[in-house]
Amino acid sequence: MRQKGFTLIELLIVMALIAAVLGVTVPFSINMYKRYAASLQAERLLVLVTQIQREAFLTGEEIFIKADDGILYANDVAWPLLDKSDEKKDNPPLAAYVSMEHPVMFFNNGTTSGGNIDVYVKDMKYTVQIFAPLGNITMNN
Repeated sequence: MRQKGFTLIELLIVMALIAAVLGVTVPFSINMYKRYAASLQAERLLVLVTQIQREAFLTGEEIFIKADDGILYANDVAWPLLDKSDEKKDNPPLAAYVSMEHPVMFFNNGTTSGGNIDVYVKDMKYTVQIFAPLGNITMNN
């Protein structure tokens, strides 16, 4: 009478196949996660610029934004890309560096001078484009 079950060779073959699949998919998944985390940082910049634009319109004040030493400033007040909830997480947040060719002005009537803001996260670069005069804002990778 034959016993039911798997032989040692069958188990080793299955384990080798699982290891091969994981060896291919895990590095790809980790890289995809890093790109996702970097794009979240760039999207935060997009949201910050939109908030600054809205604040200029709602308060009736002109807001002048510039980048200095990798930090975004609106009327000389720093607008950090990281919020306090990022500091509480187990994983350290990705550092984002912001640069601009020339400052951008948001006028009190909702228009803007336009310009580009580049954000660098790790080895990835994203560009937030602000189109004059109406202030349409987009992000490119």
